Amino acid sequence: MEGHGVTKNQILQLLRRRGEAAVAELCQELGITATGVRQHLTELQAEGLVESRAVRGGPGRPRHRYRLSRRADQGFPTGDDQFSRDLLDLIAELEGTGQLDEVLGRTMERLVSGVGKQLTAQDLRRRLDQLVAALNERGYMAEAQELPDGRLGLLLHNCVIRQLAGGFPQICGHEAQAYSKAFGANVVMESSMAAGQGTCRYVLLPELEGEPLAMYQPPAE
Repeated sequence: MEGHGVTKNQILQLLRRRGEAAVAELCQELGITATGVRQHLTELQAEGLVESRAVRGGPGRPRHRYRLSRRADQGFPTGDDQFSRDLLDLIAELEGTGQLDEVLGRTMERLVSGVGKQLTAQDLRRRLDQLVAALNERGYMAEAQELPDGRLGLLLHNCVIRQLAGGFPQICGHEAQAYSKAFGANVVMESSMAAGQGTCRYVLLPELEGEPLAMYQPPAE
């Protein structure tokens, strides 16, 4: 995984292959001291990449076995994006773009529905804060904004589906519509990382303003 030294990467790869391991097992594989292994494990735990569980094997203090966290597991390469793109291409080929659009819309609504359940506040600003917290739990690096004209904005510094959305930009419009339903206000997308812009930016419009829902249109090349 990027951003780590050789030994830390070796530990992550060993835990990936083994499922879990004790300090002694890692020492044997890596050829370094237990103190060194524990130091690396402590740092990896602080980063949220490694978890441990206590195992009692007799009298005395329990021993610990270490495994990758879900966050670390997601850092290993997969073919999920390519598989998803191929699947969507096949739907469009066999069923037509209209059916593809319906599938994308319903899928995005399902993904966002879990976020909507966490929006319990009545005040629009507080609901935005709840939305930001829910999105950050999912890795979006979200940020609430108060715009100069008094409107509320939502800024995403990371999009967990940006690779897929790059090939199917209509996903972004469906995402805005799904947020509108979950949020109880119109959500308009103004920029998209999938289209090569630096962030995904949304503007929230209270329902009473009567503004139509806006589908995102990629900038003209």
